[in-house]
Amino acid sequence: MRKILPRARAIVVLVIVLSAALSLSAHVGSPDVYFEGDAGPYHLFVTVRVPQVIPGVAEIQILCATSDVRAIQIVPMRLSGAGSNFPPTPDLADQSKEDPKFFTGASG
Repeated sequence: MRKILPRARAIVVLVIVLSAALSLSAHVGSPDVYFEGDAGPYHLFVTVRVPQVIPGVAEIQILCATSDVRAIQIVPMRLSGAGSNFPPTPDLADQSKEDPKFFTGASG
């Protein structure tokens, strides 16, 4: 009976390690950035496709949960330091004609 318990523990540990590794491998190597959250009263799903080289222009896709959003402005800015106090002029994202909840833009 004692020989079975160490094997069972080893199997449980192996399953836990493999399931953790599989869940973490989904984002490894993906340069894209994803965000799901609220911007004021609006729930947004944002995808940022980073440029291949820096400096470069990032492609941004935004999907709103509601259809009452008429315009979205995007702006690249630093999160800290002196540059965070002086953001550049925002760019206006283009609203899709087929889906009024979907916006696209580029910023760099």
